[in-house]
Amino acid sequence: MMEQVNQVHNRGTPFPEMVTAYTGSRDFLTTTGATQTMTLTSGDTKISLVDTTGAQAFTTTLNTIMQSALYGSGAQASNGPWTIQEVALKLNDWLAANVTGSTADIDANGNMAINVNSSSYSLHFHDESATAANSTSGDVTIGFDADGDGTSDETASGFANFFGLNDFFTSSRGGWVWDSTIMSSTATVGTAGTLNFSDKTNGFIYGTMAVSSTDTLSTIADNINADATLSAQVQAEVVPEGSGYRLRIRRSNGEEMAITQSGGTALITALGLGRADVGQAKYVSVRSDIIANPQLVSRGAMQYSTDKSEYYVSAGDNQTANDIADLFTNKVSFTLAGDLSAATRTFENYADSILSLNSSQASSLQTELDYQNGLTERLTLKQGEISAVNLDEELSQLMIYEQSYAAAGKVISTIDKMLEILNSLIR
Repeated sequence: MMEQVNQVHNRGTPFPEMVTAYTGSRDFLTTTGATQTMTLTSGDTKISLVDTTGAQAFTTTLNTIMQSALYGSGAQASNGPWTIQEVALKLNDWLAANVTGSTADIDANGNMAINVNSSSYSLHFHDESATAANSTSGDVTIGFDADGDGTSDETASGFANFFGLNDFFTSSRGGWVWDSTIMSSTATVGTAGTLNFSDKTNGFIYGTMAVSSTDTLSTIADNINADATLSAQVQAEVVPEGSGYRLRIRRSNGEEMAITQSGGTALITALGLGRADVGQAKYVSVRSDIIANPQLVSRGAMQYSTDKSEYYVSAGDNQTANDIADLFTNKVSFTLAGDLSAATRTFENYADSILSLNSSQASSLQTELDYQNGLTERLTLKQGEISAVNLDEELSQLMIYEQSYAAAGKVISTIDKMLEILNSLIR
């Protein structure tokens, strides 16, 4: 739900609330971003500054400024690949050229940070199918090279969504835990490749791990833990979940890391390896500035006026708000998680499935508890029958001992008298 809501929310605008600052949620591994790159594989992003009435003041497109020699370090190739830092530099120079003092950069935390140095202008992003004005609206597709090896490791939809500029939900956990999909304990990967490990402390591809097509999850985990370089930074384990198991890899110090593949994504895809969702609910919250100011919730989107041949935003537009509402009735694909099978269903139906599963598991556990309690009571009773003291039996034994003692005393008394008689006869 977090991903779906954020993707739609990033398409929108909170106008008439003026947006003069953005801080992205995506963490890039270096503050310079010099080796991580992005490529526009479809579409282009319209970048516009609007005034307090919502009218266009300045506009361009991402691909336009990237190819311009006026901004950043010089003209770049159409559609990329572009370094993340170069994207920030181009955006910085374009903003500053139109609104003095405006900035855009990758900050010390590795996030895209944008500031429009004027309350008279609001910055908005709008994805379309082409560079030409008024092209069909739709998320751009971005290929992201996370380890700088020249091969795309991830595909993202939407420019603002890729950087996390206008997320509704945020997570404080980061990407320090990675999980595979659920597989059986004996299942093999089926494809070979080399996993690359990168993080903020050690840089890009500080360690690698060759994976054979016949390796199981346990084999991969054991090999990672046996590698001196990798085991000093990460720990791997195979954890049970539902009817199978997951490979889980954790960064030891809890910092952001990236696991990629050399020369493609076939191995990553076969493993279903990605940032883990386990325990995510503990770290997810509504973005703090939205909590402080609910007027920042996206409700409209940037539009194009054919009469004026320019972009604008409207205070009466509620398209994005409606799109977010539709998420709860539209069907979404859910992957296998625990005992919940992969399925395409609405959020409401998926929530019902969770409650139904929890109810069934609770009932099953209660039945098991009742059985164990009953068994404990029966065993306790049996133990008592075997080892406990029976007062009636002990009393009857005492009476027998008493009678035996009395009889023995009588015999002794009789013998004593006989001895006395014999003694008197001798005398």
